[in-house]
Amino acid sequence: VDSFAISRDSEMHEATRRILSVILRQIDGFEQDRRVVVIAATNRKEDLDPALISRFDSMICFGLPDQQSRAEIAAQYAKHLTKSELVQFSLATEEMAGRDIRDICMQAERHWASKVW
Repeated sequence: VDSFAISRDSEMHEATRRILSVILRQIDGFEQDRRVVVIAATNRKEDLDPALISRFDSMICFGLPDQQSRAEIAAQYAKHLTKSELVQFSLATEEMAGRDIRDICMQAERHWASKVW
């Protein structure tokens, strides 16, 4: 949801502003019906427009992955790493989200590929 519902400011593109306005009106219409559940996901809540946040009755927050989860996430993207290397990687990525870990792995892969070619 953060791709189109960022907090409004003077630098926001007019098309983005219009999309956000339409979304807010649509959500207001859903609330009257009460048979519609609106689910949105973000890992950047602080960037969302306050008007959007106020339209949700409840929020579920998921914390950052623990060490074992970080190792499992890294294993999906860095299949060549040994178990001990994955443990080291998971220790080095404390306080990082799964997407951060994925981005690091992809960046390392691009760096490696640029040296090979």
